[in-house]
Amino acid sequence: MVRLLSEKSKAQIQIFLSGILMGTIGFFLLGLNLLSTNAIVALRGLFGALIIFPILLFSKKLGYIKKLFFSHPWLTILQSITGPVLIYCYFYAIMNLGYGTAVFLLKTGPIFSVFFMWLFLKRSPDKNDLLAFLITMIGVLILTQPWDLASSSESYWKGILIGLISGVLMGAANVFRIMIFDKSRLYQDTALTNSIISSEGLSETKLSDDLIYSSLSLIFLETLVMFVMFSLLDFSYFRTMSPIHWAIAFGLGLIPTVIAFFLRNIALKHDEAGDVLIFSYSETIMGALLTAILDHELTLLLILSGICILVANGIVALKPKKNLP
Repeated sequence: MVRLLSEKSKAQIQIFLSGILMGTIGFFLLGLNLLSTNAIVALRGLFGALIIFPILLFSKKLGYIKKLFFSHPWLTILQSITGPVLIYCYFYAIMNLGYGTAVFLLKTGPIFSVFFMWLFLKRSPDKNDLLAFLITMIGVLILTQPWDLASSSESYWKGILIGLISGVLMGAANVFRIMIFDKSRLYQDTALTNSIISSEGLSETKLSDDLIYSSLSLIFLETLVMFVMFSLLDFSYFRTMSPIHWAIAFGLGLIPTVIAFFLRNIALKHDEAGDVLIFSYSETIMGALLTAILDHELTLLLILSGICILVANGIVALKPKKNLP
């Protein structure tokens, strides 16, 4: 049977769809805007965990959680903490700056991924990376307008700082996921390998199943930590939410969380120097559209900033590929 699409093409489609689904966050936050940022993040974690746990339980795949800790103890812990803090920073920026500005700050992430690839994968940045970083910073300057400091409030600059932190954390999370779902690393533990791989060797089906359930297990850990961490900061939402709020929170946990993260995780397995990750910028398009729809404006500065950030990430994604060590 002839394959219509290569694995790389499938991964690019998956991460494109993931970006579209992540881009719907603005609609869900609009319905929950009377709640605190801590409460909204906690709700996303709650329903994300509640949706995934039965899948792992009834398919008898809870062992994959243990497997992640055996294969990547520190990476799993880092990602389980980085993911929730990233979501908090992103939601805070949305609630205080507007969806368009927040999503463009978040999408500086792949540029910061270059730094984390150098830090963890020993891949040195080249002139294309440096050019992309420079263009990204120009985009951020256009977006934040630091020359107009006097007319901007302290809360605005706090939102900008936290929005930029979401981009840095996204850069780290991208690299952590690539490292976790690299099959050469996933099966590096001999004892664990012997327990899950038959003597006939690894089949493509087995690799596919392992990737799916490892991805779901990682998302479960992230959402569980998200719920626990931010419920400790604000548990009052349980007493104030209406049925419609619970329905919106369920949608937030399902669509831009479980489904979007799942597609993103399995797609990143095929990323080589950003040629898959670049397709996640469908979320940026959704951000621009939602800004026009929800905020009733799409300023020239926002458009110019977005163009700079997209061009910068395109430079990173489309540059000549190098084999990673």
